[in-house]
Amino acid sequence: MTAKVQSYDAFFLHKKNGKVLPVKCRHILTILDSPTTYGLNKKKIIEEYIKNGETVGSEGQTRNAVVLQILKNDYSRIRYWQRNALWRIQIYEELNDVLRKNILNFCQKLNDGSIRDGLQRSNANGYQLEIHSTIDTTLFFGTIQEAIVFLSE
Repeated sequence: MTAKVQSYDAFFLHKKNGKVLPVKCRHILTILDSPTTYGLNKKKIIEEYIKNGETVGSEGQTRNAVVLQILKNDYSRIRYWQRNALWRIQIYEELNDVLRKNILNFCQKLNDGSIRDGLQRSNANGYQLEIHSTIDTTLFFGTIQEAIVFLSE
């Protein structure tokens, strides 16, 4: 019997070891469910939400700061953008060879079915990616650093 592969539309990608962590609903809710996985403290996150007058788990100033902290630490943020039909990868630093290799490994996992995107789109033609760097910018997504088309074999 073949194990069922869970489908997702968003992930965190560890920048150094390439481990892919699925996001079940929204990135911030995944972080709140297991903050120590990402090197954070749940109590401090909740205190920051309260200080900013925001509902815990909402997508506002606190969420942006929390995601930015994770990007500065060890993770990249990945989400499929249906209206643009592409995967957006948010990084903090300049794109380097190790991170590029891990991103391509992520695409290969999509391609071979070891991870599956939530809408189970056909991957016959490959994947379009935009890699955004948030370093030195006030924009949450920053500017496109690189655009890649990963072609299926």
